[in-house]
Amino acid sequence: MKIIAMAALAVFCAALALTACGSDDAAEQAQQQQQATATVEQPSEQTEQQTVAEQAQAAPEAQQQQAAQQQQAVDQPEPQAEESQQAQSAEPTASESSDQQQQQSTAAMEGESTEEDAQEEEAAAQQQAQAQQSAQTAEQAQAREQEEREAQQAREREREAQRERERAAEAALQARAEEIAADASVSDLVGVTAWLNGEPTTIARELAKGNVVLIDFWTYTCVNCVRTFPFLREWHAKYADRGLTIISVHSPEFEFEEEVENIRQALEQYDLRYLVAQDNDFRTWRAFNNRYWPAKYLIGPAMDIRYQHFGEGDYLETEHEIRRALMDAGHDVSDIEEGTEAVAPVRDPESRGQTRELYGGTRRNYGRVQYAAQPEYYLEAGTAQLYNDVQGSLNSRLQARENHKWYLQGLWRNEEEAIVHARTTEDLEDYLAFKFTSRTVNVVLTVPENGEPFNVYIEMDGRWLRPQEAGADIVFDGDERSYVRVTRDDLYRLVVLDEWSTHELKLRSNSNQLEIFAFTFGSYLGGE
Repeated sequence: MKIIAMAALAVFCAALALTACGSDDAAEQAQQQQQATATVEQPSEQTEQQTVAEQAQAAPEAQQQQAAQQQQAVDQPEPQAEESQQAQSAEPTASESSDQQQQQSTAAMEGESTEEDAQEEEAAAQQQAQAQQSAQTAEQAQAREQEEREAQQAREREREAQRERERAAEAALQARAEEIAADASVSDLVGVTAWLNGEPTTIARELAKGNVVLIDFWTYTCVNCVRTFPFLREWHAKYADRGLTIISVHSPEFEFEEEVENIRQALEQYDLRYLVAQDNDFRTWRAFNNRYWPAKYLIGPAMDIRYQHFGEGDYLETEHEIRRALMDAGHDVSDIEEGTEAVAPVRDPESRGQTRELYGGTRRNYGRVQYAAQPEYYLEAGTAQLYNDVQGSLNSRLQARENHKWYLQGLWRNEEEAIVHARTTEDLEDYLAFKFTSRTVNVVLTVPENGEPFNVYIEMDGRWLRPQEAGADIVFDGDERSYVRVTRDDLYRLVVLDEWSTHELKLRSNSNQLEIFAFTFGSYLGGE
């Protein structure tokens, strides 16, 4: 308020000073204005005088009015000042506004601070919860690990206990096997080079388990052995769970039969699932004083031979002896019907003088029995000779040929196990021929070392085979020529006839890889 009063007094003093010098200034201003007006325009003298007079008259009044207004302004504050004061009283001063803003900012900051504190508290709570959860998870994991360790230890203890039981059982079984072997009247398996379809074993061990053992000597290219496979399969299926252990001892007739992979292929081809012992060195063969393929020896609980059979046939009798041996060993087979679904082949009643098995190699020809008909074969082993076969009509050739022997045309080499075609030809001019009397003809052939298959063409009585005469391995080309495709080391079926009869057969090939090992014959009804 003091500031306002002092401001009003200053205004009043200024008004008084203005009033004291106002008349002179007004006259001077009027004169200057008149001069300026006269310069711009030149009005009439009357007008100019009138204007000057009016100005002179108005000046004192204006001065008086201005003085009055100034006096009034001193006595009473100007409305503008009052409004300003009111505005000042209504609105805060700059400092007050600053204080308010500071307060508002402080309040906002306090609000923000409160929100941040809340967020920090929430984050801290979450971290604490996570820490607790992590600690709990770690405790659970540790507990699980401990449980797993304990379970693992328990399993290990159980396995060790099981191993200990197995060791004890094995020791008892071995002791029992040794007792059986000590009193045995037959040799055990010796010199086995490989086991197929199961783990190694011995006859004494199988007997110690309470089983009986059927030993079967065989080789996979032997057609007589092949004919027994259906019966062996059925006996294994029927009695393997009742105490019968079949051990098939594979003693190879030819060197290529020593290959374990060839034996595996034969097992797959004929679906043989019983145990196979590979006897490449014939040690078990000799231990049994065996002389035949196939041959069977049934061995009972005392490790003695209960029954034996050589060759094919007598299948029902063999099964009957198997059942008796199983029952003597304490096995019940009363619920199993005796007999097999496989039917034994029946020999043709008209068959007389069937052609014997023929061999191509010097091992079996350079001895008491001879299969090669021509003298050139015996000049020197392992050499190639040029051969000339008998000529003429079919009847004349059949009459000229000796029974149970084979003949050559062209260049051939006599090797230990096979007769080998010794050159490459173009028109099938070289061949091996023989006269046979039977219903079926089979041949043992091999693939060359390079693994390349080749064809061997089969001609009977001077013509190609007819489809109804063709064996299982015969195919026909576009010219209806009958042949076999040699793709494996195996026995190949060439001829199957409807009746027992005598014919001439020729094998022709352009390949110098043809090796002929043996021919086998059959006179069973229905083939084989």
